[in-house]
Amino acid sequence: MIEQPLGAIYSLFRSVEEQGFAQRSIVRRLEERSNAEAAGVLGCPPGAPLIYLEQLRLSDDIPIVLDYSWLPAALARPLLTVDFTHTALYHELHVRCGVRPDAGWERICASA
Repeated sequence: MIEQPLGAIYSLFRSVEEQGFAQRSIVRRLEERSNAEAAGVLGCPPGAPLIYLEQLRLSDDIPIVLDYSWLPAALARPLLTVDFTHTALYHELHVRCGVRPDAGWERICASA
């Protein structure tokens, strides 16, 4: 497992599409919940409500990533009504929440 802050925010959605592949996501979970570890990484109190988005990301219908995203609910609640099948999280954050992320953190794990 690799854990690291992101120096520059990138969009997997955009990267896949720029390479000529069709990007699609299957949303497995999109809900409000709390998580002490995620809240800590986000600089929120341990019991703060968060938005949790879990997506299976596909490139030309081939699974490439299982993606988990945590966001402060006070900021990202409007995302609860988004159909993420063919749209990017950062785009929807900007359009629906008026937010443009400029930093992030990721944990990468290989799985078979």
